[in-house]
Amino acid sequence: MSKKEFVNLSSVVAGIEPRLQLKYVPAFQRASKNGQVDSVPVEKTFAVRGSSFREHVVLNDARFQSWHLKALKDIELRAVRGAVAYEDDLKSGEVDFLSLVEQYRKNVKRTKTRGKPRKPRLGEAVTDTTQTAENAKPDRSEITAAAGP
Repeated sequence: MSKKEFVNLSSVVAGIEPRLQLKYVPAFQRASKNGQVDSVPVEKTFAVRGSSFREHVVLNDARFQSWHLKALKDIELRAVRGAVAYEDDLKSGEVDFLSLVEQYRKNVKRTKTRGKPRKPRLGEAVTDTTQTAENAKPDRSEITAAAGP
C-alpha cells in the first residue's frame, strides 16, 4: 500500500499570489463539498488578509493538482482580467462557447438592473394627486378662527 501525501490548505493558499487568495478559499470549499477534491476540516483556523478560515487537510493527489491549476486559471481570468474565457480554450473547444455566451448575457443584464433608484430631478417631482379640498389640512387661520379668541 502506498503512502498518501497530505497538505494543509493554509500552505497551499500561502503559495498563491496574494490577490487571488481570498477567491481561492471559497472555491476550494465549494470543490470540497462537491467532491471534486478530498479534504477534511480540522480544529485549526488560518487567516487570509483579515478573514479567518477553517483549516483543511487535503489529499494531494493528481485530482487535486488538476483542480488546483484549473481553479487558479479561472480565478485569475475572472477576478483579475475581467474576462470570461481564454481565447485558446474557446478555439480548441475546451470550453463550451454557447454556454459562455448565455452566462455572459445574464451577467450583463444583471449588472444593468442593479443599483438604487435615483432621486427625481428638478421638474420630475412626483406629485400626490390624492389630496382634495375636502381632506386637505386646514389653514392656520381656520384653526385659530374655530378655537376662538
